[in-house]
Formats: sequence, structure tokens, C-alpha cells
Amino acid sequence: MTLPERFLPRYSYRDYEAWEGRWELIRGIPFAMSPSPNLRHQKINTKLAWCFTESLQQFSNCIPVIPVDYRLDDHTILQPDLLVISDEADGQYLDDTPELVVEILSPSTADNDRELKYQLYQEEGVPYYLIVDPVTETIEVFHHQGTYELVATLHKESPAFEFRTRRCTFSVDFSKIW
Repeated sequence: MTLPERFLPRYSYRDYEAWEGRWELIRGIPFAMSPSPNLRHQKINTKLAWCFTESLQQFSNCIPVIPVDYRLDDHTILQPDLLVISDEADGQYLDDTPELVVEILSPSTADNDRELKYQLYQEEGVPYYLIVDPVTETIEVFHHQGTYELVATLHKESPAFEFRTRRCTFSVDFSKIW
């Protein structure tokens, strides 16, 4: 028997701040972020951060960051694998919509990344959402145009992809991460 949603406890950012370990809070429901991502996941994220850093070095208004709390509201706090944010962001967490979000699939998070987080990022109007699949070595690029549209599926051989965000236009050669 499924417990009706109204009986489930709901938590807020204040609760989240007191928890030990790594968590995400989605509409008041906590999701454990452990165990830590495997080494392949971490290597890909490091290479992605390097590719974005290299591509954005000419811009002072767009910077890549790796895990930081992205607070959508008092009951939803996410920790994307990588974000491109405005240099104006400062503080304990990010509460402005980032220019771009990257999630790297893991067996334990793939459904959340493809469905739940996809929906949340779309609702927030995040201009680009990238889903990286380490198994197939592909990157799906979704562009927000009222709703997300899949604009590219990038492989090892794909040419550099150009992003046009609100604050900067840049290209990233993703072949370097594989």
C-alpha cells in the first residue's frame, strides 16, 4: 500500500543545513547523495570543468562551478555536477537561475536526472541542461525554448558545440572528456 503524499514529512532549507553528509532536497523530500560518485564519474566531471573553464576564460560574467547548492526554493535544493553561473552570484548557495546545468548519470540517480531534475530545471527556465551518459559516452543537450528541446546528442567525434546564454556565447569541445 502506498502512503498518501500528505502523510510524508516535508523538510526545508533550515533542516537541510543541519544534516550531515551530502543530500538534495526535492519538494521537501530528502535524497541521500551517497555513496560518492565513482571514479569514472569524477574524472568526467573534472574534465568537463576544465573544458568549460578553458572555453569561458575570455568572459568575466560566466563562470563554471562544481557542486554547489542550487536553491530553487525553501523546499528544493539541488547539487548539480556542474553549473555555469553569473559572476554576480555570491553567498552560501546559488539562488539565481544558472546559465547551464550538467548532470552526469549514475545508476542510482539516472531516473531522477532524466525525469525529476529535467522537470525542475525546465520549470526554472535553465537555458541549457546537459545529461552526460558515461556508459554510451554521449551528451544530450537540451535548450530551453518555453520547454526543453533536445538540440544535440554529442559523441566522441562531434564538433565543438556552441552555447548562446543570456550572458555569454562560447563553444565547448566535448571530445576531450572521453
